[in-house]
Amino acid sequence: MKGFTILESILSVLLLTLAVLAIFQVFGTASLIDSGLNAQATALYLCEEKLEEIAGAAYADIDGFASTRKSVGGDFSSFEREVLVSGDTLKQIHVLVYWQEKNAERQEDLLTLRADY
Repeated sequence: MKGFTILESILSVLLLTLAVLAIFQVFGTASLIDSGLNAQATALYLCEEKLEEIAGAAYADIDGFASTRKSVGGDFSSFEREVLVSGDTLKQIHVLVYWQEKNAERQEDLLTLRADY
């Protein structure tokens, strides 16, 4: 007997379909991971951006950068940023960025110190 039977053909198609579905599942998971990492990188960028802005200011003006949690706005309206400043002769500057991901709030933050000298 030469060739494939109908049963062998059906099984081959079924196995090929399962393999393709498994590959699509991997790509879907990788896409979700990538979007999460992209949001985290954006949050770190927004923290660094604010710290650079503060670094360019005079020491006496640093307290004026303290702010409560509010939307970053523009292209980053899904992110909120908060700036905490404490200390007198040594300023502690803490920048926090928040966003929603998979029905949970995520947060990134950067902290730095700045002395008056």
